[in-house]
Amino acid sequence: MNITGKRHMASIAIGRHFAAFLGASYPAHITTLLGLDLQRICAETGFNAPSFHYTNTGRISKMTRFRWPKGFRGRLFSDNFGMVVKK
Repeated sequence: MNITGKRHMASIAIGRHFAAFLGASYPAHITTLLGLDLQRICAETGFNAPSFHYTNTGRISKMTRFRWPKGFRGRLFSDNFGMVVKK
C-alpha cells in the first residue's frame, strides 16, 4: 500500500487515520512503513537498495468509488506499489 499517496495523506489530515487501517483491515494493518524504512531494512539485512514501482491507479480520497484520471500518475496518485530488491 502506498501510504504517501494523496488518498492516504488526505485520510490522515481529515480523519486522522490511514484509509486501510480501519474495520475489516484491522489487525492485518498494524503499522506503516515508509520508503525510507524499507531502504533501511534492506541495508541492514544485506540487500541492495530497493527500487519502487507504482501502479499508476488510485482512488480519490473520500470518494473511493472514483479513480484518478489517466493523466494522474506516479507516487502521489497510486494506491499501491511494488518493491524490487537484489541480494
